Amino acid sequence: MTLATPLKDAIQGALVIKGTGNTETVQANGSDLFLTAIVTGYGETNPSVDLAGAGEPVSGVIIEEQFPYAVDLDKDSDDCFDDNQWLGMYVPESGDLLYLTVATASTIAKDYWFKASGGFIVTSAKADALGTCLEVITGVSAIEQIALCRWGVDA
Repeated sequence: MTLATPLKDAIQGALVIKGTGNTETVQANGSDLFLTAIVTGYGETNPSVDLAGAGEPVSGVIIEEQFPYAVDLDKDSDDCFDDNQWLGMYVPESGDLLYLTVATASTIAKDYWFKASGGFIVTSAKADALGTCLEVITGVSAIEQIALCRWGVDA
């Protein structure tokens, strides 16, 4: 899998989020977590998190490295964090804007619903949605893409 555009080139500015939610310190369970990954603590020992699969409760979104603190925008899905790395997890609130990574070869229409699938986002019905994608994403084989999204189904 390869990102169409690196996170640092896809976002406008240095922030992965714009919102009023809280940030918690968590620990990576595995070496597959990355900036913008949707994660869950379900089935993990606190404070560990893993990529959120379809139907798992979402704990938050990875937005930074902790101990030492760093916002290294190269840590996208092409360059994941190490196992047991301490990370900042943003707990979004309805209406927050976040950059999220769209799963390989996935298409999402502008203003359409998304849900988590393995830490990435895919198209969804409103009943299963976490929020809406604010851009048109056209799926390309073996390519992941970054999209600006609004968290919350009633935002």
